[in-house]
Amino acid sequence: MKFKKDFIIVHFQEGFFDTTNQRIRNTVKNTLEPLIANAQTTDIHVSFWEDDKVKDTTSVIPIPPLSERVSRFVARKGLIEDEYPLKGKEIILVGGWFGACINGAIESVMTEFFRSPLLLETSELTIRMPETGVYKETELLSELDDANIISGIVSAFDNSAAVTEPIVTNRGLRFKIIRTKTQETLTEQMVVPVPNNPKERMFDVVFLID
Repeated sequence: MKFKKDFIIVHFQEGFFDTTNQRIRNTVKNTLEPLIANAQTTDIHVSFWEDDKVKDTTSVIPIPPLSERVSRFVARKGLIEDEYPLKGKEIILVGGWFGACINGAIESVMTEFFRSPLLLETSELTIRMPETGVYKETELLSELDDANIISGIVSAFDNSAAVTEPIVTNRGLRFKIIRTKTQETLTEQMVVPVPNNPKERMFDVVFLID
């Protein structure tokens, strides 16, 4: 099967939960399990990115047998140790921690996007983040105010070496964060200015808060 989308689950492991945040664990679990089940019958590739340094590395959601449809990678701090072959220009990004490991995953995804000749032709990368599928230690993404969401994603760009790739500086890069339900744009920022007379389209990274 030719996959068109990536469903990346970052650090959703038992070791990140204790008696104080079982509500978060249960809410995210109930959000992700139907998405994973649906992905098994569609053109979505599921990948578990895990931290092998936590006390209990067991995934909260049982990982399906590894296959062309399901993969598993070590990604401490959300930064993947191996190259990850992105399947398409749309990524569903879930798990935790937002503002930390999720930021690292954003950095990793962008780096892999800009390494892919096929994806570079599309010029646009879409990263979807379900509001009840992304969490901090004691809060869901749905419970964070707009300023915290914006600052968390901005820091991923501030820390990413991907934005200094020659192909990016030759074309320019901007991103925007949109709430899907209301189509409200939380922010739109030019990260790398568009050069004079660019030969190809500027890169757009769009975050959809679903």
